[in-house]
Amino acid sequence: MTKWYLPHELPTDELKMAAGDSVSATPVADLVRSVATALQAEPRFAPTRASHREPVRKLGPNGLRGTFDAELERSAGRGFRMLFGGPHEDLHGTLDVFPDTMLDRAPRTHTIDVSVPIADIDTDGIAAFAAWAMGLFDALGVFHGFVTTTNMQAQRKAMISEAVMRGEMAPPRWDDPLYTTLDRIVSDVYWVNYFGPGYVERWGLDRLMAIGVRSVVRPSGAVAIWATEMPLPVDATCLRLADYPFKASFYEALGRRTFTLESLDLPEPGEVVPTLHDHRQRSILG
Repeated sequence: MTKWYLPHELPTDELKMAAGDSVSATPVADLVRSVATALQAEPRFAPTRASHREPVRKLGPNGLRGTFDAELERSAGRGFRMLFGGPHEDLHGTLDVFPDTMLDRAPRTHTIDVSVPIADIDTDGIAAFAAWAMGLFDALGVFHGFVTTTNMQAQRKAMISEAVMRGEMAPPRWDDPLYTTLDRIVSDVYWVNYFGPGYVERWGLDRLMAIGVRSVVRPSGAVAIWATEMPLPVDATCLRLADYPFKASFYEALGRRTFTLESLDLPEPGEVVPTLHDHRQRSILG
């Protein structure tokens, strides 16, 4: 059975695609079917199991698309959730798509999250995983996504927790009208960074293409930026978010305050990044 992890239980040997957030105006059924197609685009990672809850069952004769269509019918216009896994025993993922991302009633975003153990794939497989992730982001209309390792994520969470305890950062603002910091900052610089069309419009294509070691314009109009050629191991001597040298070109091009930092001075919504409403409007314009 697939192991579903709580944040504090994240294993340290997984390559993790996470925080694929979208406020696309595309109808839910179209988004879900687009993601189902993208999930099957890379045979090494195409799910062999999927269901709306545990246990995650093997696909039936109608395949992944049929399973997704059945859940669309069952959800009857409510929020769509699908858990999926395989062919790697520990490959697992979650897709959440909501019927209303107008943001007037709640700041919900569509999300997708997939993980696979690095030990199960070679160097070519790691590159293929990143390419597969970019296709999933395109399919969901993601405005920001990333690929990283869970040990990097665990270190990042520890850095933030320690900064909050030292009084250098404010705890999460649950009273924020939009609840989330997505209106205010980019969460961090990762191995692969996916910036949707709203960011491209805000910052300009030339500026984004000059960052990192490799940049690719996606069919969606988003830009995917590799900060390094391959995922880096955790450096225990790095004690603060900005200590990793690979982040420097992002800070220089886009501004240090654009990304999470150990500071009580959180930018206002829309000050340094597009707001969720901006991303939503950009998705409507196409």
